[in-house]
Formats: sequence, structure tokens, C-alpha cells
Amino acid sequence: MIELKQHSSNWSLNRWIDCDNRSGVDPRSRYVDHFWIPALGPTAVCLARALMRMVAREGKEVVVRGEDLEALLGLRGSDASDVLSGALDLLVEHGIVHLDLGGPADVPKPSDTDGVTVLVRSSFPYLTDEAVERLPGDLAIAHRAPHSLRAAATLDAPMDRSRDLGPHLRVLSIAATIDEIIVNPSLDPGQLAFRWQHVVRLAEEARDDAVLDWAPTDLESTLAECHLAAQAVNEELWSAQCAIATRRSISDHQRSALAESAAGLVDWLVSEYPQDPSLDGDF
Repeated sequence: MIELKQHSSNWSLNRWIDCDNRSGVDPRSRYVDHFWIPALGPTAVCLARALMRMVAREGKEVVVRGEDLEALLGLRGSDASDVLSGALDLLVEHGIVHLDLGGPADVPKPSDTDGVTVLVRSSFPYLTDEAVERLPGDLAIAHRAPHSLRAAATLDAPMDRSRDLGPHLRVLSIAATIDEIIVNPSLDPGQLAFRWQHVVRLAEEARDDAVLDWAPTDLESTLAECHLAAQAVNEELWSAQCAIATRRSISDHQRSALAESAAGLVDWLVSEYPQDPSLDGDF
């Protein structure tokens, strides 16, 4: 455990720019409530949320006293510092913050901060497989839902059967994401892009499910293959867009994956359905 009392009572907080992951989840999201609180406990999650709020603006350094953090989290008594240290340990262990007791050379610190420097992510990452395995049984099952539906998992109705992954849950997830976009003006363009991509992905899944319900039974398997091929193209295209926006380039691996996914969709269209001149102009 980190003994904070052995260091300055001041914490120097900075954004952890190098580890900022725009594909993470908003600190206020239901995903954090449903999965991170059972994984870390409420004190560590509340501490993470408080630190993320304090460094919400890139490049802005914040100095806070350990005693003030204890009061903010409602920690009282002789063991308050130990509880705060334990919560900080958990955040470091799960890659939510990075602790440097000496302070990194490239991060300026005010002269009155000679102890703990904490670099803080702007969002929670998704749980690792190892962390998921340590969740209570029902929550571990819920986390195995399709990636786009996890945030809408309910605590009182874990998704342990395929019927629980129905259209209603998808609509709830779309609604929750759009609601966040509307009511949270602090989202930066990168965060907005990821949330709109989430909405688009869910909408495409809903459309594809509707097409399968609409199509004759003998075409369901064929159309399902088409949907998978199209989704692969969309995911690789989104990955390439993110790479271009952040690095102004795409890797050889991304180029290859994008080309393969596009070729797979074209091959499927050409091989499954040869041209029928009588249908020209339809749809």
C-alpha cells in the first residue's frame, strides 16, 4: 500500500495524455456503475470520478490536498488515509491512474508540491478479461454480451440467455448514448465521434435484424453472412478513420485488414448473386 503520509499532503494532478483512450467509457456511464464498482469498490470509483472531474481540461494542472480528498469521499477516522491509499492502489493497478512519487521530468509541478504526482485518464477503460473473471457470476455473464450492449445491462436482470439481448436492450443503449450526447456539453469532438459510432453500430445491427425478420427463411443464412461481411468493412473503416485523425496515417496491418474486409464483401456479393438485368432500378 502507498503510504501517503510519508509524502507531501498535496497531490499534483495532470491529464494522462499518453494513455488517454477515447474509446473508453464516460465516468458517469452505467457501465461504470454496473461493472467497475463491483470490480474496484465504491470508494475507488468515487475517487477516480473525482480526479477525472478535476483534470477535465487538457493541460490544466490541479493541486489538491489529501485531506480534502478524504473529506470529499466522506472518509473519516484514523484509517481515512489508509482507505484513500488503498483506493489509489486499485486505480494504479487497473491502469486508471499512473502514480509517480518523484514526478515525471516532462510534467511541470508547482513549487509547493514535492510529493505525489498523479496522472489521470479522462475515461474508464473497459474491464480486462482477467477483471471480468473476478466479477460476481451474474455480472460476468452480463459482460459477455455483445460489446455494444454492455452499457445497458441491468443489475436486476443479468443477460444470461440470448432472449435478454433483444431489441429493447439495444434501444435503451441507443437512447442512453444519445441522451449523453445531448446533455453533456463537455464532450470533445473525439468523444462525440466514438459515441456517434456507437449509435451507428447499434442502428445498423437493428436494421440487419429487421431485414432477417423480413426475409424468407431460406435467405436468412445468406443475408446473415452479408451482414457480417458489411460489419467487418465498417469496423475496419472506422479504425482507419481513428488512425488518420490521431496519427495522420494508417498502419500496414490496417491497410491489409481494410482491403481484406472490402474484398470479402465484394466477393460475397458477386458469388452469391449474379447480375439480374430484370431487377435494374429496384431499390
